[in-house]
Amino acid sequence: MSRGAASNDNARGGRVLDRDQFITYARTRIATATTLLAGHYLAPGGCGCGRPWPCPQQESLSAVAEHYHGRIALLDKTVELPVITSRTPPTTSDTAHRTLRKLLRRLLDRR
Repeated sequence: MSRGAASNDNARGGRVLDRDQFITYARTRIATATTLLAGHYLAPGGCGCGRPWPCPQQESLSAVAEHYHGRIALLDKTVELPVITSRTPPTTSDTAHRTLRKLLRRLLDRR
């Protein structure tokens, strides 16, 4: 066994965050990006930070904020809503009558 293979067996790529830890981390990243974005705005001659427009740093910070907003949206808790059904489902004749009425209205409106 080579020395490199042995050292890779014990190597860890990093700590895995649980859901709450990741949400906290993502919110921190969003807050940091938002704070830094305050200095980047369209000004005469380019960006407020002095770079030419479009500012690459502004684009990068916006991408970071959007990325983490999307990840938080996927992890956000949802509320299960009740399924609401009508008391009496429409019969096929009711549906056919509605469709016929709509068609007649369209024909009469064209005149």
